[in-house]
Amino acid sequence: IHSTFKQLQTNTQHRGNIEAFPFALGNEITTETVYLQSRSTVNSLSPEVNLPKERGHQTQEVSVTTVEAFCQEHHLSQLDLLKIDTEGFELQVLSGARPFLEARKITFILIEVTFDGDNQHNSSYAVISQYLEAFGYKVHGFYNQSIHQGSTKMNYCDALFYLQPEQTK
Repeated sequence: IHSTFKQLQTNTQHRGNIEAFPFALGNEITTETVYLQSRSTVNSLSPEVNLPKERGHQTQEVSVTTVEAFCQEHHLSQLDLLKIDTEGFELQVLSGARPFLEARKITFILIEVTFDGDNQHNSSYAVISQYLEAFGYKVHGFYNQSIHQGSTKMNYCDALFYLQPEQTK
């Protein structure tokens, strides 16, 4: 999203070790239409979330690539940390990273998840955990917990997964 990308560039312009890229990650290389929401933090490619919400809604075309394609293009053979917060599109991003997951080329994955089955804006912890466990990941901890307003029920959090050492036989 153009406005979000400009804000990211502004926020990181004085940090020489950060390079921003104007595209989304997913499970295929494509272009998608995003229905812009009133709050930029809830824009998403997830079909459950990426819906027109208001009259006169605006849209924007967004380029999508995969983790694998990005890493190949930038000659990255290993990732120490992959951070994913895509408002319900996390599994598609992981799917686009599948060759790196299979080759055990990502050490840590920090990913926004929910334990609330009614939460459409975040991916289910159970689904994400099951997917990552198949590649040898275990959860290490939960961070940045968000509680529903007026409740004690957790809305979402960041789950940190780490790659288990390979078992020798």
